[in-house]
Amino acid sequence: MLALTIAFLIAGKREENRSIAKLSLVSNLFHIGEVCMFGYPVVLNPILIIPFIASSLASIIMGYVLTAIHICPIMYVNMPWTMPPFLLGFLASGGNIMGGVCQLLALAVSTLIYLPFVKLYEKQKAAAE
Repeated sequence: MLALTIAFLIAGKREENRSIAKLSLVSNLFHIGEVCMFGYPVVLNPILIIPFIASSLASIIMGYVLTAIHICPIMYVNMPWTMPPFLLGFLASGGNIMGGVCQLLALAVSTLIYLPFVKLYEKQKAAAE
């Protein structure tokens, strides 16, 4: 959901979408994504559900590959789920900076996946008006 929020802040032109993104930014930093999930809405919306699934899959595959080739360290410390992205990866890997960097890289890839769909969603909303 943080990637969706960032994508709407980058590419969003409509005021209602940007206001939802601004409103949900702080809560999304702590992995509380209900404002985005139901504000856009992502549920039962074919335009936004595709990148929602694709970005999760891309992040999982990228995390696995980076861990398998020993760029990203193994996460062995159990952390609370509300920890912000970079800090979560850093602390869960036992203080290895690459844990946080790999997590930020996954966030950037997820945001790039969302960008074309955000533009398409905004076109659809403009056509509906």
